[in-house]
Amino acid sequence: MTYVYLPAGGPGRCAAPPCVGSSAVLDEASDVTGGLLDDLFVEDVFQPQTAPNPDGAAKQSANYLGVVDTTSDSVKIVAYPDPLNPATNKPTGSIFDRWVASVSGLSLAPDARDLKLNKGQSGYFLAYYRHGCPANYHFVPSATLSACEPDNCKANQFWDAAKNQCETSTCFAGETCGHYACPKTCPSGCIVVPPETAFNKTSKPVFACKNSNGGIGMALPD
Repeated sequence: MTYVYLPAGGPGRCAAPPCVGSSAVLDEASDVTGGLLDDLFVEDVFQPQTAPNPDGAAKQSANYLGVVDTTSDSVKIVAYPDPLNPATNKPTGSIFDRWVASVSGLSLAPDARDLKLNKGQSGYFLAYYRHGCPANYHFVPSATLSACEPDNCKANQFWDAAKNQCETSTCFAGETCGHYACPKTCPSGCIVVPPETAFNKTSKPVFACKNSNGGIGMALPD
């Protein structure tokens, strides 16, 4: 569990009362450490939400001051899918996960980079980022707790990232080799040359059995 402490709001200095206004306070956080990050994470700001073009000044304020004014208009704040390093202006390799808000009643779906706020709405909003999952794990997004979870595929299955589920291999029964399965005639395993590649111009994969000492033997026909 991560606790993030934010400064309490207040009237601040006011030269000419009555002083009214509202704003969204923004920051970026890591799913891995739970700590705050220091990247350029706001890609665009549209004010009002339906504006055809982004507001460059509002984007500058979001990234460098962490504030977007909502006193006069609604706003749509779009997070980068991969934030930029402020020193190099190059992507950091992180992956957007979700927005987390200090106020309730917002529709904040996992993977949704658009943060839409009404005119006069205030609050604190954190854009959470993560890194890729290790081998044999996949990412499960959630509005409250996102995590890398094991694939848990069966021996004759492989993880299909596009479908976000285990799929049964349709090549051959036997040992799984990548997302293809080695034929039973390769008891020591095999390597696969996928179809329609530089080394295999056919429409079917070519399998080469490994021998007992790990070397490659004769290629098998499909």
